[in-house]
Amino acid sequence: MVDEATNPNFRFIPKYADCIASIANTSATIEYYVNHSIWIVAKVEAPSGACITAQIYTLQGRLSALLALLKMHRAPDKIIKRVNKFTEAVRGPSENRNRVIHDIWLMDNRDPTSMGRMETTASKTLKFRIEDVPLTKLEGIYAELSACRLEMWHIRNEISDAQPSFPGIPPSELDPIAGVR
Repeated sequence: MVDEATNPNFRFIPKYADCIASIANTSATIEYYVNHSIWIVAKVEAPSGACITAQIYTLQGRLSALLALLKMHRAPDKIIKRVNKFTEAVRGPSENRNRVIHDIWLMDNRDPTSMGRMETTASKTLKFRIEDVPLTKLEGIYAELSACRLEMWHIRNEISDAQPSFPGIPPSELDPIAGVR
């Protein structure tokens, strides 16, 4: 494998570049749908909501915030269960996305139609290796994320439709230390 440092003529194979870009965009779309869901439940305008959600760096953090808001506003259990199920389902595809986006991509000098990536992680165990990545694997990651994008789109729409009927927060819980200054 070679990279830009050792080969200034490094170029992504176009089909790989297209698939990596599609993975990145699909992931960003999922995050937008989660953010928009948070803004709907929190009843804030998109620009104000964006100031808040932009400070939550991980998808799992945003989904936790969404779940907390849904529970606080007493959303139907059906919606809460669906978001919980999505939170679990998106973990694997999100980790695959992270590897695609954050790892170094290399040309396979043995096969000009193939690429690989240098994985450097240390979550409990060090991974420090070059992995061949067939285009079909990237296409599978894109397909998984596309399914997650579609599910989050449906969840956001369900939240938007149901939000006006959420019972809301009892006044006694709105500010437990009201009047204390």
